[in-house]
Amino acid sequence: MQLAPLMGTAFAEAGEAERFAIYTEPPEAPGRDEVLAALRSHLDAHAGDEPAVGEVLDSEDWEPGQAFEMDMDTDEVCGQVLFYRLILARDLDPVGYCAFEINADETGVIFVTLVESWIRPQYQPLGLQRGFVQLLANAVYAVLGDLDARLQVAGERSASFEVLLGLDQASTAGAALLQSVADTLKAWTVAADAAGREPLGITSVRVSVLPASSAG
Repeated sequence: MQLAPLMGTAFAEAGEAERFAIYTEPPEAPGRDEVLAALRSHLDAHAGDEPAVGEVLDSEDWEPGQAFEMDMDTDEVCGQVLFYRLILARDLDPVGYCAFEINADETGVIFVTLVESWIRPQYQPLGLQRGFVQLLANAVYAVLGDLDARLQVAGERSASFEVLLGLDQASTAGAALLQSVADTLKAWTVAADAAGREPLGITSVRVSVLPASSAG
């Protein structure tokens, strides 16, 4: 496991901040099976309390990383599917996770699906979801930047992108998380911020949250 690129521990409330971190999973990360088993145990202890079912903890098909290469030099519509699983830990004990996928292609439409997001109930009041929001928005922005660069190399300098955010399972908490992601992306795509993000060269980015009935 490795630390995700967050700006310190600003996503956690003061007083508890130093005890929390968010990790990502490199391929074949040492200790991953133990971490996922611990999360499964915590989730099972609260069965029925949350809409998350833990499928992405058990699925061998859920492999973080790029599933399809993108090729902008052919006449075919090519794209990529990226899978992510973020692990929230308190004192190195896994206490939550967030799984999402990003589908993007050269047509300029990016579909983002929040598949599962869960934090142990006793830690939910600390606002730790902000860490998931930050990293999810970072991942989408990175895809936008990659598409932007490829299109500009191909001579496209007036493209517009559309980011569609949806839920795999309807939930109030998930909808709130996606709305925060949308608000964050809207701010970032207007202008580069103090975190050093490169401004995008495209004409515009539209960000929308899909109704739950349209997601999945």
